[in-house]
Amino acid sequence: MTTPNWTELAADALARVKARMANDRSTDDPGPPDWFDEADWMQPRQPPQLAPARTLPAATSGDERNPTTPLQDDAVLVASHPARPQPAIPIDRMLVLLRLCAAFGSAARLDATIQPHAVTVLDHRDIPHELVRELLVDGLLPEGSVSSPNNLLRPHAPGDGLNVFSLRSPTERYYRGSTDSQLTALLGRASPVLLLVTDPEDIAVELRSALPPAITVPPVNRDILQFLLGITHNGDDLPGDRGEFIRRLPADAELEKLSTPALLLALREPSAERVVERLRAMVSADEVTDRARPRHPTLDDIEGYGEAERIARRMVADLLAWQAGEVAWSEVLRALLLFGPPGTGKSFLAAAMANSAGIALVRGSLAQWQAAGHLGRMLAAMRASFAEARDSAPAVLVIDEIDSVGSRTSQDQHNESYRRQVINAVLEEFDGLQRMEGVLVVGTCNAPETIDPALLRPGRIDAIVEVPLPGKVAISRMLREGYPGQLSSRDLARLARAASGHTAAAIDGGLRAARAAARAERRPVQLTDVLAALGNRHEADAAIYHRTAIHECGHAIVATALGVSRVLRVALGPAGGETLSEPRPRSGLLFEVEADLDRCMAGRAAERLVCGGISSGAGGPPNSDLAEATRIAASIDMRQGLGAEGPLWLGRNLDGYLEDAERRARVRLRIEQAEERALATLQRNRALLEAMAEALTAVGSLEGEELDAWTRRVDHGEVSAVRSEPRTGA
Repeated sequence: MTTPNWTELAADALARVKARMANDRSTDDPGPPDWFDEADWMQPRQPPQLAPARTLPAATSGDERNPTTPLQDDAVLVASHPARPQPAIPIDRMLVLLRLCAAFGSAARLDATIQPHAVTVLDHRDIPHELVRELLVDGLLPEGSVSSPNNLLRPHAPGDGLNVFSLRSPTERYYRGSTDSQLTALLGRASPVLLLVTDPEDIAVELRSALPPAITVPPVNRDILQFLLGITHNGDDLPGDRGEFIRRLPADAELEKLSTPALLLALREPSAERVVERLRAMVSADEVTDRARPRHPTLDDIEGYGEAERIARRMVADLLAWQAGEVAWSEVLRALLLFGPPGTGKSFLAAAMANSAGIALVRGSLAQWQAAGHLGRMLAAMRASFAEARDSAPAVLVIDEIDSVGSRTSQDQHNESYRRQVINAVLEEFDGLQRMEGVLVVGTCNAPETIDPALLRPGRIDAIVEVPLPGKVAISRMLREGYPGQLSSRDLARLARAASGHTAAAIDGGLRAARAAARAERRPVQLTDVLAALGNRHEADAAIYHRTAIHECGHAIVATALGVSRVLRVALGPAGGETLSEPRPRSGLLFEVEADLDRCMAGRAAERLVCGGISSGAGGPPNSDLAEATRIAASIDMRQGLGAEGPLWLGRNLDGYLEDAERRARVRLRIEQAEERALATLQRNRALLEAMAEALTAVGSLEGEELDAWTRRVDHGEVSAVRSEPRTGA
C-alpha cells in the first residue's frame, strides 16, 4: 500500500506550526522562576528527523527508542510516559492541518496559488475560515506570501501578496452587496486570490463557470488518522505493516459520520490500539445513524405527507418543465404555504423540493430579518433574501415563520404602523414573483389564519396546504432508516405504534435519545430504549388509549356516513388522537352545516355509547371538538344567514354573541341535537365502531387501504335533507 503523497507537505507544515507556537510561547511567557527546577518528566524528548514516509516501530519507551526511526515527532513534545506523548500542537488543530495538507497534496500545488493572477477556490467545508487562514499562514504557504491588510476594519482590502478572501463572513449574510464590491477590488489587481467557501454553491452563478474547480478539504479519513496516531500515540502498539493497520481502522465513509468532538474523545484513549477499538465502536450503526442520513433529502426520501407532498411534486415538475422550455413561467405554480404544528417537517419538505430539482435553496425568516435591527435594516434584510433568491435562480426561497408578518386586520393596535409597513413590503416582494422567473417561494407557519388576507389571495400564494403529523408509512420509513436492517417486522410494528401521533421532529429526537442512552452504557441500542424515548403510553395506558380510539373512530364513522368528508387517517398519539380528513364539496345548505356539527360531536357520542360516559377529550384548546362545534353552531345564526338572526351578519365576536343567555341556549341546543344525531348513526354502526377501535389500538394508526377497508363497511342509513331547527326569527 502506497504512502499518501501529502505526508512530506504535512511533516513540513507540522514542524513550521510547532516552531511558530514555540516562538510565541518564548515571546509571551517569561518562563519559570529561577528557583523552579524542571523535573525530568517535563523535558521534551529529542525528536528524530521528520520523514514523509514512516514505519510503525515495536513498542519502546523513553530515550531507548532508535533515533533513526522515521516518526513525525518533530511536531510534538513527548512526555516520558510510554503510552501517551504530549503534543505541542492541539490535536484538533493537527486534524485540520492534516486535512488541509491532504487537500493541497504538495508544495507545488501551494506554490501555484501564490503566482500572479492566480485564483484558487478552497472549499473548507465545516472548518471555520479564521482557522483555515491561520494554519495556511503559519504552516503551509511560504512565509510573507499572504497580504496583511493595513486597515483592520477592512479585512478584505487588497494587498500585494496572496489575498485570502472568505466568501461568507457573518455580516455578509445580510449585506451581500458588500461581498461583490470587495471581490471586485481583489480581482481587479494582479495579486493572487484564494477564495474560502463552505459550499461552492455560495458563489454567484455567473462566476462559477469562470472559476477553476474548487479544492475540497477532505473529511478525516484512514490516511489522516494513521498519520496522526503516529504522532500522538507513537503507533507503538499497532502493526508495523501499514496495510494491516489501515484495514483495522473503520472505513472512510464511516469515519466521515463522526463529529470532531467524537474523534477527539477517541483520541484521548491511552494507546493507539484503544483508539482504534473506540473508533470501531463509535461507528456502529446504533451510534451514528443520525449522521448517516442523506445531507440533501429529496422528495423520493419522504412519504406520507399527503396533499402537501403532491403539491410539492407538482411544483418541482412545473419548474423542470419551465427549464426545458415546455411551459411559460406564468403557467407555473410559484408560491406555496405549508402550515401545521411545529416539527411536522415543513422546512424539510421545502428543502426536499430544492434538492429534487437540483437547484439552490435560499432561507429567510421573520426572526432572521428582525435580528438585523430597526425597521429599515429589517426590510433591507428581507429584500436581500428575495434578491439572493433572484440572483441564484433557479432556486427555492423558504420563508419560515411567515405568520409572524401578522395582519392589518388585527385588533391589536400595538406596533400597528410597524406591522403595516412590514406587510406592505412583503406584499410588494410577492407581487414581483411573476417577474422573478425560476424562483419558487415556500412559506411555512403554524397559524395561517393570522396572516394578512391580502398575502393569501391567489396570485401571491398559489396553494395553502396543511402538513400533517407523519402517518404509518412515513413513521415506518423513519424507523427503518434509523436502524437499518436491525428491526424485525414485529419490532417495527411495535415502534410504529409507539411513534404514532408524534411529529417528525419528536420521532427523530426519540431515536437520537435512544442512541444516547445506549452510548452512555456502551452497549447497542435496544427496543426498550426507543420505546422509553418515545414515551410508550400505548402500552402503559391501554385503557386511556382504547377510549381515545373509540372517540376517533366515532369521528371517522360519522364523517363517512354523512358524506361530510373523506377520512384519510385515524391515529393515536401521546396527547390524544387525530382524525385527518378532506372536506367534500358543499352547497352551503343547512343540512350540510348540521352534518359537520354531527361530525364534531361524534367522538363524544362514541364515548357515551361504548364507554358508558364522556371524558373531557372533546374539549380543551381552541381547536378542540367543542370549540369547533360552538363556532359552527353560532355561525349559523351570526354569519351564514341560516338561523334565528335571519339575513344579519354579526361579525366574528363569538364571545360577545354568547353573552346573551337566549342566544347561548340556542347554540347549546343545536350542539346537543348534533350529538344525539351522531349517537343514532353510531348505534347503527356499533359493532363496526368497536372492532375498528380495537384495530386502531393495536396498530396506532389507520390509513390508506387499511382504513378504506373499514370505512367501506359503514352503514350510511337515510340522511334527511330536512332537520328540525330551533329558529325564532326570519
